[in-house]
Amino acid sequence: MIQHPGRTVRGLSALATIVLLALPAWALQQPRHLKRYDVAVKPRLGGTVAIRPLALAELPAADALRRGWERFVADQGGRWKIHLDERTGMPTLAAGRGIAWVPGPGNTLEVEGPVTIDRLERLAREFLEEHKDLLGDWNAIVELDREASAERRPGVFQLVFRQIVDGVRVENARFDFHVAAGNLVSFGTHRWGFPTTDGIPRLGADEAQAILDAYLGDDGVTVREPAGDPELTILALDPRMGTALEPWDGPRGAGITHRLVWRLSFRVPGEVPLWVGEIDAHTGELIAFYDAARYASIRGGVFPQKGNGDCSTGGCDFPQPLPFADFVEDGQPSGFTDDFGAYQCVSEGAGVTTSLDGQYVRISDECGPVDEVAVCGEGLDLGQRFGENCAVAPGSSDGNTSAARTAFYHMNRAKQAARAYLPDNAWLQGVLVTNTNVNNTCNASYGGQINMFRAGNGCGNTGENLGVLVHEWGHGLDDNDGGGFDNPSEAYADVVAIFWSRDGCIGPGFFVDGRTCGGYGDTCLECTGVRDMDYTRRQSGQPATPAGFVDPRCGGGDGPCGRRVHCESYPISEAILDLATRDLPAMGLDPDSAWQLAEKLWYETRTGSGGDIYTCALPDSDSCASSSWYQQMRVADDDDGDLSNGTPHAAALFAAFDRHAIACGAASDPENQNTSTCPTFDTPALTAVPSGSGVELSWSEIAGATDYTVFRGELGCDRQQVIIGTVAAPATTFFDDNVSQEFIVNYRVRANDANPA
Repeated sequence: MIQHPGRTVRGLSALATIVLLALPAWALQQPRHLKRYDVAVKPRLGGTVAIRPLALAELPAADALRRGWERFVADQGGRWKIHLDERTGMPTLAAGRGIAWVPGPGNTLEVEGPVTIDRLERLAREFLEEHKDLLGDWNAIVELDREASAERRPGVFQLVFRQIVDGVRVENARFDFHVAAGNLVSFGTHRWGFPTTDGIPRLGADEAQAILDAYLGDDGVTVREPAGDPELTILALDPRMGTALEPWDGPRGAGITHRLVWRLSFRVPGEVPLWVGEIDAHTGELIAFYDAARYASIRGGVFPQKGNGDCSTGGCDFPQPLPFADFVEDGQPSGFTDDFGAYQCVSEGAGVTTSLDGQYVRISDECGPVDEVAVCGEGLDLGQRFGENCAVAPGSSDGNTSAARTAFYHMNRAKQAARAYLPDNAWLQGVLVTNTNVNNTCNASYGGQINMFRAGNGCGNTGENLGVLVHEWGHGLDDNDGGGFDNPSEAYADVVAIFWSRDGCIGPGFFVDGRTCGGYGDTCLECTGVRDMDYTRRQSGQPATPAGFVDPRCGGGDGPCGRRVHCESYPISEAILDLATRDLPAMGLDPDSAWQLAEKLWYETRTGSGGDIYTCALPDSDSCASSSWYQQMRVADDDDGDLSNGTPHAAALFAAFDRHAIACGAASDPENQNTSTCPTFDTPALTAVPSGSGVELSWSEIAGATDYTVFRGELGCDRQQVIIGTVAAPATTFFDDNVSQEFIVNYRVRANDANPA
């Protein structure tokens, strides 16, 4: 720690390259309050599909499909692992040494122009045509999903193909291709069966609306406002149309059926739920009805962790810059502050106002509008907490609550951190509406907007709770990463919260009456949040697995195992926490480097992420499918375009996921071994010195480094930080301008090799 008068600047360093249906209402926890249409909820039968990937060796030796794939492996020179889905006869995962597609460090192809998504699409279509005897002929109905297809980091691409029938997408089917270092290193499918329906509706949207209205009835009072245009889509379902989740035991290739549906959505003004009805566009049958809201849950006082008043654990608010906030100076055009809340006055002494309607986040507080006024040159301080929920300091606007300020700060920082990894994501560039002090308690939700509830009934104000806020924001990112919701989306949101707090307790301070989280019968020992993903801090002390935890504890739902999505979050969320806190440190990484690497691998795989996070057909479970996080993180970790020889951190990835019975293969498999061409860098020695209106950073030169990444945070070095810049070597300085001398600022610098892995 470096002390300076009026300011404390903490400088830390980091290692380099080895661092670096009733469809569920997505909630922080299951909503307990009675909602208007709860009694009308209808499950989407067949919506949850049990997938059990079979390794090639599990098929009979004489099986024609096995022989075909064995010829494929031989043709590619061996070192490919294939897992197949009997439902479809298609591979859930094919991964291996890499097939040269475009010039790159993994092959010796000649340079032939830029590598683009269009070029890779052509190669993928040629691959499908070349192997149609093995994969089937899909040319007539396959379309590239350009929103989900992207260069995730330099040289690493994901291509996602969708099925289109008569112009209508099969929304939950996908065929993924992963390219790294110039090589096709893996591909696989999710619910990819031959469509059993056409895309031409026999009834129109108005007729479908009439069917939904008749189902719900009319009390003469309730107003239903459409939440979007009617949507025509095709669903890939389990043909048995039951609620039990069982592996497919029917004929190969007959395990998926399809229904063309009209999807209609509406809201009741003043209420949180987003109601959705699905009507079969051929028969008029109402297939499902559910709440699709994703529940959970300048300068001003911000709670760094929670609002319980315990300052030693982040429970007291303290002044923080409010980044990207709106401001209007009298007589001047409106503008936004920079990422440290700074703005420039034109006329000293002029009036300036803010309403927290910022560049990336808009606060709508149910207690009233935010309308704070100050004088240019003196700063605009929104103050600190004055009381519970709607209480504000005398003279403050009704909406200037502690929840409004805290939510504005954390939502902005979460979006800023993600933009560094996902610069092309349009949602991260847009404005996110966050509603605070919603007149309800003990929950929060996401349904296109963020809804944070008031304190009461033994629960804190979720707008003052870091973990709950970023959990709900995580649902928003999941909804807008281009690949549709991951299953379970609760795990996606929980992992966002884990990375921000660097703790397995999701939303500590959610309970303020002495309760700890129930853990679905595996009681939390100390966590006052809704879940604790550190299994050593639950009563059993045992890692959560699909068979050992999910099956007996989680009840019926729509997760990969057919269980409740909040409960099914445990195995995968625990695996990510273990990777950062147990398995990467066991390789020799220091704690900060381990967290940064795990964060990098996860965020770099968000673009186009979708489908089941792991595969499950109880009691079996694994990640032998291309949509799984395990396989996607392996691709992100790879440094040579060859998955068959492992990756730099393959053993740690395997150990973390295998502990929770959701890895693929065995620890002894070559693809699960650590192999790396990455150099080992010394640790940069970082110095931070205040200079004028900012901070001058300088660090020791690291031999072999091509550039350096600069991180900054205001909440401590033990939390996730924001990437604020990259410095090309041999330069070893960075100036962070407009950093106020009134705040504690934390910095970290990471040295990088030319290989983005």
